[in-house]
Amino acid sequence: MSGEETRRITEEDRRVAKRLKALYNERKSDLNLNQHKLADAMGATQGYISQCFNQHVALSPTTVIKFAKILEIDPVKLDKRTASLLEFNTVIRTMVPVVGTASGRLPDMNSIDVPTKDKKSPTEVALSIDEAMDPFCSEGSVLLIDGDKPLRAKSKFVYRTRKSSKLFAAICERSTNDSIRTTDDELLLKKDLSFLARIIAVIEPEDE
Repeated sequence: MSGEETRRITEEDRRVAKRLKALYNERKSDLNLNQHKLADAMGATQGYISQCFNQHVALSPTTVIKFAKILEIDPVKLDKRTASLLEFNTVIRTMVPVVGTASGRLPDMNSIDVPTKDKKSPTEVALSIDEAMDPFCSEGSVLLIDGDKPLRAKSKFVYRTRKSSKLFAAICERSTNDSIRTTDDELLLKKDLSFLARIIAVIEPEDE
């Protein structure tokens, strides 16, 4: 399916192809699969599937993972070389404290687990968005924020004034020690703000 698979076929590649064919034959009845359907799911031709089964193609780990997903099996059962790729691409979940809401009401949770591929900064916290903050995020989403990260041009940030309990969101045009100029040409004096933090990520609600 890609240039990766034009490399010389090794004995391990042949073993992977043999396992793939055997597992396909084992699973096809339960999954109502044939080679035409498998080819469609892979975005390939039936001829390509036949080449894979007959050990004429050196499958890349990415392609092995795609086959495994369709066959509903662990890709490591097909090719142990996929383990490192799976580990690299695995999305872990990290507990982050929830410190507030968009409306200013108390959050209904103390912490939330968020998906991430990177280790979170110890200064990052979450905001529960119980009211939409257009155009940044919809109701039900979560904002990861960091009050220790400096604002730069084009940084998205949230703030609360001393006269309001609600949070507002904006994009920074320019920031100084005393003020922030937004891209909407609004001037915010930092002495008038009770809360200010840079937006690190917007996590939209997951589909049920």
